[in-house]
Amino acid sequence: LGGPARSGWYQRRVCALWQYGKDRRLLELYNKSLNILPMAELPYFRFGWDQWREHYEGGILREQADLVTLIVERIEHDGSLSTDAFRHVKNRVEWWWDSGGATTTRAAKAVMEALLVIGRLGIARRHRSRRQQDLINRLGPAELLASNAEHAEHHSPPFLSAPAAAGPVGRESRG
Repeated sequence: LGGPARSGWYQRRVCALWQYGKDRRLLELYNKSLNILPMAELPYFRFGWDQWREHYEGGILREQADLVTLIVERIEHDGSLSTDAFRHVKNRVEWWWDSGGATTTRAAKAVMEALLVIGRLGIARRHRSRRQQDLINRLGPAELLASNAEHAEHHSPPFLSAPAAAGPVGRESRG
C-alpha cells in the first residue's frame, strides 16, 4: 500500500479492521504480490482456485494426505494457525521455490501453501510476516464462497496484474 500510505488518506488501523475484523470487508488472497481485494469480489477468484485444484490435489495433497488431514482438522478445532503450529512435522519436500533439489521445504508449509492456492485455506491475519491461515469458509460469507463469476469475466482488465500497482486491487478500485 505504498501509494495510498504516502498520499495521506491511508490509515493502517482502518485497513486492519476491514481486513481482519469481525465485519471483514477486505481479503488477502495471494501472498507473493499483496493482493488485498474487496470481499464482494471473492467469486472472481474461484477461477484461480479451480485452475490449480487438479494440479495440487493430484500431487502434494495426495502424496501428503495424512498431513492434509492433520492440518485441516487442527485448524477446524483450534482456529487460524501459522506453519509454526506444525514445526513438529519433520518430513520435507521439494517445493516450487526450491532450487533443483539443493534445498527442501517443510512439508507442512508446502501443504498449507497448496491449500491456500486452491482456496481451502485463507489468510485470516498476519503478525509481521507470519501468516495465520484459517478455513476459507470462516473468512467469507457462504453466499460469496458458493458463487462463481462467469468464465469470461475472469479475464476482464480489472483482473490483469499491474506490476507497479499500489493499494487494494479489484473491480471497485479502478478509476
